[in-house]
This record gives sequence, C-alpha cells and structure tokens, in this order.
Amino acid sequence: ESVIGKAIKKIDQQPFIITKHWRAFHGYEETKECLRTSLKRLDVDSVDLLLMHWPGPGYSAMGRSKARIEAEGIQCYFKKGHENIENLRLETWRAMEDELLA
Repeated sequence: ESVIGKAIKKIDQQPFIITKHWRAFHGYEETKECLRTSLKRLDVDSVDLLLMHWPGPGYSAMGRSKARIEAEGIQCYFKKGHENIENLRLETWRAMEDELLA
C-alpha cells in the first residue's frame, strides 16, 4: 500500500482507490484499525471502496492437523473471542458502515 500511496502522489488525476480489509482484522475495533493502517500506508484521507477479503476470520490451516480440523472444524483454530462467527461478521460490517458514514 505504501508504494501505491507514493504512485498516487505522482499522477494528475484523482484515482478511484480500492483497498482490502484483511481477514485477520475481524471485529469492530480490529476493522477500524485495519482501515486506519491502510489509510496511513496509502497516505490518503479516505478510500472509494473497502473490500472484505473474507467474510470471517480465516486463519491459515497449513501445517495444522487435518484430523483435528475434520473432527472439530476449522473454528478450532480461531483466536479467542472469535468463536461466534455470526456476531463477528456483524461487528465487522458495522465498523465498515460506521467508517463510511463518519
């Protein structure tokens, strides 16, 4: 993002800026932190489109026990506090909407 931010400063037209909400930043405060980080890296005040990378906290299952994942589901690797995926998605969307309306 910092490279893109530098490139934006060199062009005459105002581009349509898109960035992505990373899947490790789900939850209300985490989502806001992710957006603030992107804005700082891009060196802009706002973006035109914030994409959600994945609609839930997806943590890498590489190197994880396939048997455990099959028995318990991938949620066995969610970090503490992310067990209620529906609530987590709602909090993430609420943060995105609040930032849009701010």
